[in-house]
Amino acid sequence: MASVAPAASVDITREVCPMTYVRTKLRLESIGPGEVLEVLMRGEEPLRNVPRSAQEEGHEVLSLEAQPGGTKVRIPTPLRSYTKDQPEVSAAGGTVGEVLRDLEKSYPGIGTRLLDEKGSVRRYVNIFYNDEDIRFLKDLDTPVSDNDRISIVPAIAGGA
Repeated sequence: MASVAPAASVDITREVCPMTYVRTKLRLESIGPGEVLEVLMRGEEPLRNVPRSAQEEGHEVLSLEAQPGGTKVRIPTPLRSYTKDQPEVSAAGGTVGEVLRDLEKSYPGIGTRLLDEKGSVRRYVNIFYNDEDIRFLKDLDTPVSDNDRISIVPAIAGGA
């Protein structure tokens, strides 16, 4: 199929259900019949639900294309059950904290293993940004950009 220029675009990469589809639906209502809407999304939930909901309302999905980008997050073996055994995933955000919260959107349950009730990094979890411990940077406020790397390292205890 030849590429069709979109009449409009909506970025829902930082939204969670139900706002992923609400924002898409509002944008669909603003374009004319036969026009194309480009929807930028990230995570399993919107990729599964937005196209299905659009089709249920009579819209045609022309294509689904994976786009590179996002901050790469290395997942330790004990947490890989949350990421379907993927050792590395991508997440969106402008800071380490936003990236970790975005992980929870795409991989429910992983967030409570990393952050406590107050939103701070749990004391038995170490987070590294491009090989630097975030405690010696700006902690969860450490800025990140696409193609940076965050590593999650569980603390290891031992004794003699």
